[in-house]
Amino acid sequence: MKRLVLSLLLAGGLLGPRTILAASATVRSGALEMPADCALVTNEHPRLLFRQRDLTAYKGRIAGPMAEDFQRFRAWWDRKIAVPGYDWKSAEEMDGVALGVLYQLTGQRRYADAVRRSSLLQTGSIFWAYHFAVDLVFDTLSPEEIRQQADLFLKGADEKYRYNRGWALWPAIVLHGAASGREAQVAKWLEQGVRGAAERIAEADEWAANRGGDVNSFSYVRWKSHPDYSQWTTDPFRRSVVLGTSP
Repeated sequence: MKRLVLSLLLAGGLLGPRTILAASATVRSGALEMPADCALVTNEHPRLLFRQRDLTAYKGRIAGPMAEDFQRFRAWWDRKIAVPGYDWKSAEEMDGVALGVLYQLTGQRRYADAVRRSSLLQTGSIFWAYHFAVDLVFDTLSPEEIRQQADLFLKGADEKYRYNRGWALWPAIVLHGAASGREAQVAKWLEQGVRGAAERIAEADEWAANRGGDVNSFSYVRWKSHPDYSQWTTDPFRRSVVLGTSP
């Protein structure tokens, strides 16, 4: 199997017995290789939006040049979670990420608890904001809650990630190294998530190179005048639902 390299940006992962390569300062297991100081090797949280070592600089900014902005931000969320019955219900809303950041910056457990008590953490989600939020409050989760998150991730995973295995990368990163009792399955999805993410990046690059936009852009107002328009309608790879039916 061609060896995959998991960059520090994607946080890295271990799939079995560790082999530390002193010469290159990397850790390798199975098909994955990552820097020896990445968050998955050191098993620390948070590991997606930022790392513990970043917090000193961030706290300095909110105590200095960003103090006023931060206080307004914090006050807004304080008011929101103080409303009786407050509940984070949708991963399309940024509540969990914002509250997780507040927990990390202030150390006040009430922000993490607002995430932990939300109904969304009982049902799970495939969307990135959910996994970023879980990562930000991970050190407040009980062993039972960690096992629950692993169960939510892995339940029906083959179907959930059937068309985009790259989406499995975020939960696999968050749950790697956790005592969930499902370590082997999480490791499998970490490897598949890395491969899937690489495929999606390649697809997005191809789209941008040939269509003048990106994979999320539908504003191609000059499709017909574009020199490659004929290829869009004849090349099976380059033809999309949008370009093929609504040029």
